Amino acid sequence: MLFPELAEGRSASPYFSFFQAAFDAADMASSFWQPWLKSVGRSQLEMASLAARQSQAIVRWQRAVAVARQPGALIEANIQFMQDMSAEYATFAPRMAAAVTHASRTLPTIEVVPLPQRKARDRIVIPSTDQDILVERRVA
Repeated sequence: MLFPELAEGRSASPYFSFFQAAFDAADMASSFWQPWLKSVGRSQLEMASLAARQSQAIVRWQRAVAVARQPGALIEANIQFMQDMSAEYATFAPRMAAAVTHASRTLPTIEVVPLPQRKARDRIVIPSTDQDILVERRVA
């Protein structure tokens, strides 16, 4: 709990402990989401990288088809295109698998670090006496 001294009933709101528990639960839940969100982000980056490399292969194929003058050159362009695409999938699969397995890793142990103790406030102590205290008045 962030402010243990406020949990003793000295807080301004009667709902302080409820909201404190809700915020603590949100912090705890985010530690479980973090590996999953990282794996989703990494897999999306891998998909974008695959799409970019495939679009480059398509542009190379279109250029080869446009300049082909014989049927053999068309077949060669198609073979090269299929080889490029299968090579891209072969390099993509292990990286995507690594991104997805990152979500299934075990969670690190959670350590709660206590906050430093708040400093005691300076207080004026007024002695309680039954006698009248006479203070000498001085005039400059």
